[in-house]
Amino acid sequence: MVVKEELLKSHREGVLLEEIEPRFQLRVNVQKGEIPSGAEVYVYWKGRPPEEFAQSAKDLGLSNDIYKEVVRKAIPVMKEALKINPRLKFTFRLYRMQVESFETLGELLNIFRQEGISYRNIELEADLEFLYEKGKERLRTEIMKRLFYLSITTNLILKTQEEVCLPLELLKELIIEKVELGRGIVEEVFRNMDSIKFEGDVRLLKALVRFFKDLNMSVIADGVDRKEVVDFLYLIGVDELQGPYYGGIVTGEEFLKLLKERMKRFL
Repeated sequence: MVVKEELLKSHREGVLLEEIEPRFQLRVNVQKGEIPSGAEVYVYWKGRPPEEFAQSAKDLGLSNDIYKEVVRKAIPVMKEALKINPRLKFTFRLYRMQVESFETLGELLNIFRQEGISYRNIELEADLEFLYEKGKERLRTEIMKRLFYLSITTNLILKTQEEVCLPLELLKELIIEKVELGRGIVEEVFRNMDSIKFEGDVRLLKALVRFFKDLNMSVIADGVDRKEVVDFLYLIGVDELQGPYYGGIVTGEEFLKLLKERMKRFL
């Protein structure tokens, strides 16, 4: 059975939301001794990562209900984590939703508010495709501006090496507090270590990090999987790291265990 048909079947049988679960990826601030700084929250369905069903859910108009459910299920874990470190920020991928107005997003934000989760502990990621979807550019820009005034950080995701060139108009219009370098950008550097491209890739990445930091943006790197990558990103000034090296994408219980173990170093 194809994913879309299976999603529809679960929805019609009233079990879809029961099958949704949040998973978490620990994020650390490498410039501050690798202290935990937050976590990215992923939507899993029947053990499947979002890449396998997110587009089908959007096509069926189920994305918003699924996302609100994962937030509800993530909140108990978030509350326990904030007892351990009240400064943690939890990141949700805005572009997984079907955001047609600020009111649509407001329904999601109300869940946090009703549960006593401060907006200051929430980050929402937006990628270039989300911000520049044809015919919705102005709407999305206005939504981003309103999020900023609610003290919610909006992250701009750079997913591949080819998307390094950002529309400068975007950086003038929006107050973006963090930029996440997609794993493809960092992987490109290390793939080319033995080629003549290596020096140029390193120079470009260093310049890119300096550019964002000159604009008072923090820089996150995703997909970090080994110590040599950690050391390199630390040296070029990247602020926060996440990836398999720090525990990968795990259940709420496993995330809290990882968080407690790492926080012991700072107590």
